[in-house]
Amino acid sequence: MSWQNNLRKSALSYDIVKEFARITKAKASRINVFENIEEYSVLFLGQMPIDSSLIYNGQIADEEKVKDELLKASMAYPKVWYKPHPHNKSVDTILKYCSTLGIQIADFNIYDCFGSGKFVKTIGLSSGGLFEAQFFDIESERLLNKPYYFADNSNEALFYHPIYTDCLSYKYWEHIINGTEYTQKFVPNPYDGAIKFSLAMKWGR
Repeated sequence: MSWQNNLRKSALSYDIVKEFARITKAKASRINVFENIEEYSVLFLGQMPIDSSLIYNGQIADEEKVKDELLKASMAYPKVWYKPHPHNKSVDTILKYCSTLGIQIADFNIYDCFGSGKFVKTIGLSSGGLFEAQFFDIESERLLNKPYYFADNSNEALFYHPIYTDCLSYKYWEHIINGTEYTQKFVPNPYDGAIKFSLAMKWGR
């Protein structure tokens, strides 16, 4: 048995991810800030300026590429919101450009955005959030034409499989590479603290 088969069989079921998304929807529905967002809005996902996923056709998509796509989006959709990457410290130029296009800034948690029910579509250059949006039943569109290894399994050696904390175990990787027995599989529990989380009552010190 190949290591690819071992990896595929030990992968986490995406059904669990869908349950986490469902509970996040319940939480987001109680966040008042989303009441001011027009229904059928489109969410443009920003990224870090240096990201290997931005490499395409021998070049890297830069700020001008982002601006070009923002302009196209502003003309294609009645209402567009831009979600900056929370760690991008050089986003001011893009934010100012958004204001000239009438694009508002979504200064909210991205998963709350997905779960709010106000965004019918997400677009972006190559953000991983485009893949995550599907678990919230949101249409997504990648603007860079390149292989996407979360979804394209035509090359099994490059395809991404979800793994939980097993990836920290030596025995797990011994199983993947050598086919040794491995019976302990760690699975996250989406219902742990779900009531408090969905009611936005989860806090700590």
